[in-house]
Amino acid sequence: MTYDAVVIGAGHNGLTCACYLARAGLKVLVLEQYHSYGGMTISEEVTAPGYLSDIHASGYLVAKLAPAPQDLDLADHGLELITPDPNWALVTTDGQTMTIGRDVYATVRSLERFSKKDAATWRSLYERYQAAKPAIVKGMYSAPQSQAAHLAQLSQDAQGMDELRFEMQTARSWVNEMFENETVRAFVASFAFHAAASPDDVGGGEFAWLFSSVVQDVGVSS
Repeated sequence: MTYDAVVIGAGHNGLTCACYLARAGLKVLVLEQYHSYGGMTISEEVTAPGYLSDIHASGYLVAKLAPAPQDLDLADHGLELITPDPNWALVTTDGQTMTIGRDVYATVRSLERFSKKDAATWRSLYERYQAAKPAIVKGMYSAPQSQAAHLAQLSQDAQGMDELRFEMQTARSWVNEMFENETVRAFVASFAFHAAASPDDVGGGEFAWLFSSVVQDVGVSS
């Protein structure tokens, strides 16, 4: 038997790729060495019978911005998401908490306990994300620009050099510039870790902003 495409790995990304290829009319073979499919979305009984654990600690976040769940009618096939509120939390060593609620004003109220200025900054940064969201989503699901084309585009924008500086900032540099409270700074900078970026890696600041804004926007589900 012959196939037009072979997908190695039946995780959620591999399955999505295979579905789109099949919908395009190709004959697809998906290969997976594990005893089950689903990859990072799998839950199994690893502690005791009847108690399911997310064995990869995977959160359903950025995929909510993708067209795939609607394109592939996942809800009709049984996908049901659970999104807690509050959705994200930091617990300090002295027992204080800082949370991202499903409503931005709930988050603002949480941050105000640490700094009213930083709470206002969070709301301002979220509004910036909302304004940029259509372009961000389009960029995520389009062919990437060349670096030369990207720089040429920035050079034509009055704010282009500020945008380039932001793209190059580390998480440490950015949070120190934007926030005044050390706990808030640590909270926001920690989002860069989800891109495996250290506090001083180039690009960590922009990723921390984007990741935290998406958590505020659509929430992390399971």
